[in-house]
Amino acid sequence: MEWEARVPLLGIYNLPSASHTMPRTRKILKAAKQCILGYARKSTDTEDKQVHSLDDQEKFIRDHYKSLSIEEQKHPLRILRESHSAYRAGRPIFGDMMRMIDRGEVYGVIAIHPNRISRNHEDSGTFVQRLVDGHISFLDATHG
Repeated sequence: MEWEARVPLLGIYNLPSASHTMPRTRKILKAAKQCILGYARKSTDTEDKQVHSLDDQEKFIRDHYKSLSIEEQKHPLRILRESHSAYRAGRPIFGDMMRMIDRGEVYGVIAIHPNRISRNHEDSGTFVQRLVDGHISFLDATHG
């Protein structure tokens, strides 16, 4: 089917033009008590020949937490451990972490390396967007 005349969609639906878009105003939730999450992940396959066990990662995270400022240490450390490949979206503990972030319960995240957070674009984008939007104050890597 061909159109006889090209009618701009803005005229049909009376939508505002792109130059009149509304600014993004999303309220950032902050819980009364926020924590710092330590996220340890060990893949269940040989995706990256991960050297550090979950126990090793937890030790690196706890040591890094002790090096944070007194102000940051007012937020208690909570460790999340996951044994799951991050090549595909849908990890249960990662999902729990995202819901905690959305509820404003997380001040910051510590992992031994950024690739522990995710190795797929969907989860990486989900996490980074929350970081950029200010839902998380920081992501620290221990590089253990």
